[in-house]
Amino acid sequence: MNFHPHFDIVDYQFNQGEQPEVNLTILKDNQQIKTHSVGSGSLDAVNQAIKKTLGVTYTLEVYEQNSLGKNSKAQACAQIGIASQGKMYWGLALTKILSKLSYKH
Repeated sequence: MNFHPHFDIVDYQFNQGEQPEVNLTILKDNQQIKTHSVGSGSLDAVNQAIKKTLGVTYTLEVYEQNSLGKNSKAQACAQIGIASQGKMYWGLALTKILSKLSYKH
C-alpha cells in the first residue's frame, strides 16, 4: 500500500494544566507548521489545533485504542473515524505512541 497523508504530526508536547493544551508541529507540503491549542482533553486540543491550522472542518465520530500485545513493548492501534461534508473517513495508526497520528482525506 502506498500511503500519502495530507499532513503528518511530526512533534507534539502536551501540558495537562488547568486546561489541557498541546504544541504541535505539523508537516504539510514539505513545510513545518508550529501551532498551539487548548481543549477539554488532549485529543480535543489536537483536533482544535488541526482545524485551526489547516482550516479543515470535521467531527470526530470514532476514536478507539487497542493494545496489540500484553507487555509494555507491545504496539498499539488507534482507529479514527471523522465525518466531513456528509461522508465518513477512516484512519488507522500502529505505533508505540498513540498520540502520533496521520490524517488522510
